[in-house]
Amino acid sequence: MAEVLFGIISPSGKLPVTFGNTAREAAYATEAQYPGIRENNGEPGGPGVTGTPGIAQLVGHYTEDLQMGYRWYEANGVTPLFPFGFGLSYTTFGYSNLSVVPSVDSTTGHAVLAVTYTITNTGSSRGAEASQVYLILPPVAGEPSKRLVGFQKVDLMPGTSQSVTVVIDSSAPNHPLSYFQPDPNGTWAYGNWVTPSGSYTIHVGGSSADTPLRATANLNVVTPPVHLQLVPGTLDLRGAPGRVMAVLSVPAPYSLLDLHVTNVRFEGALALTTALSSDGRAMAATFDGSRLAQLEAGQNVPVSLAANIIKDGTQDMLWVTTTAVVLK
Repeated sequence: MAEVLFGIISPSGKLPVTFGNTAREAAYATEAQYPGIRENNGEPGGPGVTGTPGIAQLVGHYTEDLQMGYRWYEANGVTPLFPFGFGLSYTTFGYSNLSVVPSVDSTTGHAVLAVTYTITNTGSSRGAEASQVYLILPPVAGEPSKRLVGFQKVDLMPGTSQSVTVVIDSSAPNHPLSYFQPDPNGTWAYGNWVTPSGSYTIHVGGSSADTPLRATANLNVVTPPVHLQLVPGTLDLRGAPGRVMAVLSVPAPYSLLDLHVTNVRFEGALALTTALSSDGRAMAATFDGSRLAQLEAGQNVPVSLAANIIKDGTQDMLWVTTTAVVLK
C-alpha cells in the first residue's frame, strides 16, 4: 500500500461494475423494476417463504431486458459516474493499429475473430493496462449496444509499446458471437444460440465508455455449427488409393436437412456418393482417393470440404475444415 501511495507502484485495477449517477438508473430506473409493485395476482404477499394471505404480492418487472449494467448506459446515451472497466493509474496509455481478421479454426471448424492492436505507455511511470474488447452483433440480432468479449493486461515501461492479440472464438461458453433465439413454442429456456452472418463492429479501449479504436469485420458463418471428420483419419495415398469417407455432422437439435446440402466436394474432388443419417444430423460422403494426389504428406495437414447449401431461402456455400495424417 505504501508503494502505491508514494507512486512507486502504479495501481492498475479496473471496475467490474458501473457506478451510476442516481439511484434510479438501469435496472433500477423505475419503481416497477425495483423494488416492484404490489399486484393482486392470486399469490400471497408479505414476508417469509409462504407469505401472508390477503397481502398483494410484490412483483418486479424486468423491463430493462438485455440493457443491464453498462449496456443500459450505452444504449440510452447516459454517461455514468464511473463506467464499467474504469480504473486509475499514475500513467496514461494510448491505443492504435487495430486489425480484425475473421477466420475459421482448422481444428474445430468454428468462426473466430483475431483482434490485434497496440498499447503504448504514453506517461512517465511504469504501469499496467487491462485493455478491453467489445463487440456489436449484426442488426438482425436486435442486441442493445456493445458487449465485452475479451480483455488482456500488459505491463509497460514509459514510452514502450506492445502488440496485443485477443482471439474471439464463437465456440466459447459465453457465446461471444451469438445471440439467443427462444423457441416460440417453448418456455424462455428453450431455444438456440445463433451466430449471424454479417458485419460485426469491434471496439477496443480502457473501459466501456472509452473505446477509441473501432473496426468492422464481415463474418459469413453457417449455422448450425458443422463438424467434419475423416474415416479413417489417415489418408493413405500410396500406391493405388482407395475411397475416402468424410462425415459431416451437426449437434442436436439441428439437422442437415435444413441446409439442403448438394454438390459436396473434398479438396476439389466431387463426392461419389452421399448418404444422410435417419435423424438428419450426419452425412457420409465418399471420394476417389486418387483425386487427392495434390495433398502434401504430413501429420496435421489442413483439409477442407465444400458444398452448396440453401440457408434461409438463399443459396450459400458451406466450407468446413479439419486436419488429417497424409501418407504418400
